[in-house]
Amino acid sequence: MKDPNKVKEVVLKAVVEITGFPEDSIEVDQRLLDDLNLDSIKAGELINLIGKNLEVQLEASEFLNAKLEEIIGRI
Repeated sequence: MKDPNKVKEVVLKAVVEITGFPEDSIEVDQRLLDDLNLDSIKAGELINLIGKNLEVQLEASEFLNAKLEEIIGRI
């Protein structure tokens, strides 16, 4: 099992990298498409980046409009 704090840190850094938003403006209850305004391609890139950085296999289609906290919880 991965350390939840480490997972959250990696997820937030990936969101910053993909969106360009400052980290302090990102909340874990935000949804990828609805709140972060990602399109499905960018959301898929984000999920793949998170999986790569945490060395876990994630199916991007399962998380396209997930809340960040849902992604963190699944990892």
